[in-house]
Order: sequence, then structure tokens, then C-alpha cells
Amino acid sequence: MKQKILAKRYAQATLNTLSADKYHDVFVQIEIMKQLINENPKLGEIVRSKLVKNEAKIEFLSNILANVPDKEFWMKIFKVMILKNRSEIMILFLYEFDSLLKAHLQMKDVKLILAHEQDQKTLDTIREEIEGFLSSKILYKIQMDKKILGGFIAISDNKMIDASVLTSLNRFARRRVKW
Repeated sequence: MKQKILAKRYAQATLNTLSADKYHDVFVQIEIMKQLINENPKLGEIVRSKLVKNEAKIEFLSNILANVPDKEFWMKIFKVMILKNRSEIMILFLYEFDSLLKAHLQMKDVKLILAHEQDQKTLDTIREEIEGFLSSKILYKIQMDKKILGGFIAISDNKMIDASVLTSLNRFARRRVKW
């Protein structure tokens, strides 16, 4: 719990240093770093390790973030954490910062379940419908599930939109049984 509070404080302080015109760029960079972490679970172990010297952690992160835009911005933040012996909160910080930035931008994460691949125009139409329903901009992650047959299911926090063919068929079957 203490680490989460500390990570939130770092995230809030970082957000306070950003100008509004940088929000989108930083948001994209956070997503890149989260993807790096998810693809390389050992990364967290190395950064949190008490056996790895601070200088080695800084050099390691510098190499990992080589292709991340605004690398210097991120390195300043991570360097402060490392030098204050708070490297164990670095990954938590990214997730907290991500949440704060989304809240600040009034954005919501949505899991979008589709039965089949869709073209960008269809995805844009679905996104617009979901944004209208949630009264918020969304970031969606697509998951494929052929069991829904067609349409989509969108899940965000405590709301769900089920526009799947499977659900429509089930509703039709239930109504038919009542006849």
C-alpha cells in the first residue's frame, strides 16, 4: 500500500510538470513502456533488484528506452527514483501515471470483443458509438472470440454493451419460448 501511495505521488508530481500539449505524446510513450514491461517480465526484476548497482540500472534503462521519444524526460524521473532507492515503484508509477493521465483526459479503457477482424472504418463507428454511450473518449483493446458469432461486446469498468449476434439470438430464442 505504501508503494502505491508513493507511486501516485510521483505520478501526480510528474503530471503537474507537463503542459497540456504534451499529454497525448506522453500517453503514447507510457503505452510503449507498458508494452515493453509486459513483453519483458525480467525487466522489472532487474530494475527492482537490490543486487544491481544504481549506475547499472540507469544504464540499463537508458538502453531499454533508447527508442522512446522524450527519453531524457523519462530518464530524469527514473533516475530520481533509482537514486532515492525507490526503483521498486517504477513500474507501479507507470501504471499510476497512466491512470491519472486517463482520468485527466477523461478517457476510459474498454475491452472490445469481436468475433472477426474488422476494417478501420467499422472500428471507428463502433468506437464512436461506445464513446457516445459512455460520454467519454475511449481506448480500446481488441480481443477475438468467435463464440459471439458477430457484432461486439464492449466492457469498461462497471458498464457493458453487448451487441453480439449470440446475445441477440439468445434473446430471440427466449421470446420465442414465451409465445
